[in-house]
Amino acid sequence: MIVAGAASMFLLQSAVHAGRLLAAQPGLSLGDPVLSMLWGTVVFGETVRGGWHIAVAAFAAAVLGTAVFVLARSPALADDDGRPEESDAAPVADGAA
Repeated sequence: MIVAGAASMFLLQSAVHAGRLLAAQPGLSLGDPVLSMLWGTVVFGETVRGGWHIAVAAFAAAVLGTAVFVLARSPALADDDGRPEESDAAPVADGAA
């Protein structure tokens, strides 16, 4: 668990350092519940209920994925021009020299 915790902290810091939090947050929001379920079943041997519970979980996952997708593209997160904000990278010239 210590190695997994250190690796996840490294990956989180790398994702946030690579760009704005806006770019990293959707992956974190979607990955956290999935990895938590996998960690519980594989490492701790928890059992997963079947039957109609699977359909409810799949529906909830689809709603979560859609919500994260919509929120990541929210107009409230756009800059003054109405475009999504870019990272702090230098602007690319338009071909004028």
